[in-house]
Amino acid sequence: MTTRFLKHTALAALMAAPAASLYAGQLDQIRASGAVTLAHREASIPFSYLDADKQAVGYSMDLCLKLVQAIRQELKLPTLQVKYLAVTSATRMTAIAQGQATMECGSTTNTAERRQQVDYTIAHFISAARFLVRSGSGLTSLTSLAGKTVTSTQGTTNLKTLERLNAEYALGMKLVSAPDHAQAFNLVATGKADAFAMDDVLLYGLRANADRPEAFEPRFSIRRTCGAVWIPTAHLRPFSPLFVTHGTGHGLLSRTKTDSQLHPLSLQTLMEILG
Repeated sequence: MTTRFLKHTALAALMAAPAASLYAGQLDQIRASGAVTLAHREASIPFSYLDADKQAVGYSMDLCLKLVQAIRQELKLPTLQVKYLAVTSATRMTAIAQGQATMECGSTTNTAERRQQVDYTIAHFISAARFLVRSGSGLTSLTSLAGKTVTSTQGTTNLKTLERLNAEYALGMKLVSAPDHAQAFNLVATGKADAFAMDDVLLYGLRANADRPEAFEPRFSIRRTCGAVWIPTAHLRPFSPLFVTHGTGHGLLSRTKTDSQLHPLSLQTLMEILG
C-alpha cells in the first residue's frame, strides 16, 4: 500500500466526518497557554533526532512544524511559541496521554492496541522491520538467530514481535531491551548483541551515521509496519484523520478515544500541509 493511497483514504474519511464542528478543548488549551509542545526523539534518524547543535530535526519534525504554522494561522496567533520535550520509545505514550506534549514527532507505528490510548494522523511512511547484523556474521534468517543475543528498543512493537517469535518458534534467543535506538545499535557494534531488530529506515539511518557503515548490514525482515505521528487530543475519535495539532505523516498521537468532534480545518488547508 502506497503512502499516496493512505493519504487519500484519510482524506475520504475526513470529508465524511462532521466538518462543521469545532474541536474546542485542545485548541482552547493551546490558545490559553500560547504554546505548542513537540515531543521528539534523540536518535530516530531520519525522522526525529538531535543534530550537532543538539537541536531536534528530521522529517517528522518538519511535518510537525508545518502543522504548528497551520495552528498559528487557524487560531490567528502568529506569536505561538514552540516548546520541545525529549521522549523515548518507553515514555512517548505517557507524554501524549498525560498532556505533557501537544504532539509526538517521531517514528511511531500505528497499532490497534495503541489506538486505545491515543490517536494518530494519517501515515507518512511505510517500512519493513528488519534485523541489523555485523557484516560477515553469516546470519541470514530468523532461525539463524537461535541461541543468539538479539536487541531492540524498549517500548517498541519490534520488541513485542521478537518476544512472540522467540516463544512461537522456540528459538532460545536472549532478548535485550535498550533504552533507545542508538544504544541498541551500539550493542551490535560492540559485539554485545548479534542483531538489532527495528524498522529498516531507522536502521539505515543509524548505519549511515556510523564510523564504518560497511561493517553493518540490515538483513532479513520480520514484518511490515506503518508509521504515523502521535497527538494528545483528549477528545479525538480513535482514528480521526485530522486534528490540526496532530501533524500528518508517520503519525501523531492523541490522548484518548473518548467521543469528540473534529476541528474544522479546511480540506484545502490540509492539502497544502500535505503538499
